[in-house]
Amino acid sequence: MAEKEQKLVAFGTGVAVAAGLAFLTGGKSSGSFPAEAMQLLIAMAQSLEDQNAKLDELVSAVKGLVLAGSGLVPNADSFIAFRVQCAIAGQGYQLPDFPVPDGFQVALKGWPANANLIWIGRTAAESINTNQIFPLLPNEALNLQVKNTSSIYVSAVVAGDWVVCVVEQKKG
Repeated sequence: MAEKEQKLVAFGTGVAVAAGLAFLTGGKSSGSFPAEAMQLLIAMAQSLEDQNAKLDELVSAVKGLVLAGSGLVPNADSFIAFRVQCAIAGQGYQLPDFPVPDGFQVALKGWPANANLIWIGRTAAESINTNQIFPLLPNEALNLQVKNTSSIYVSAVVAGDWVVCVVEQKKG
């Protein structure tokens, strides 16, 4: 919090304590003030100070949340494109090992010249089970947000069909 704002808060706390004293004494100066009332006023003032400190921490944390200035995931530094051929129909093929940075996706596309569907699954067994696959038409695309491309398996209805993939990468 800025120095001017801190002075205003301190002033406001002082005014609140003075108002509390005036209220409790009925506006009269009586030489003695109940200790319980004084403890209550001190606790109130300390509570305001604690809240201000927590507010300062929150403001600092929010200022640290910078995502490319627009609230979006920053652009990638580069990308990797590759394709995988399903040489044998009905056999699951694991995609190569490429990390996918947080906030990014891997794009899969059925090769435009494919004769039929590419099936997408989480395991080799799933990629050939018609109850557990995602079918990908020739020239159709699918984006998946996974940690690594190796967590994706593909198979083809027709031997020799391809899936092409692209994943953005960060340096370092």
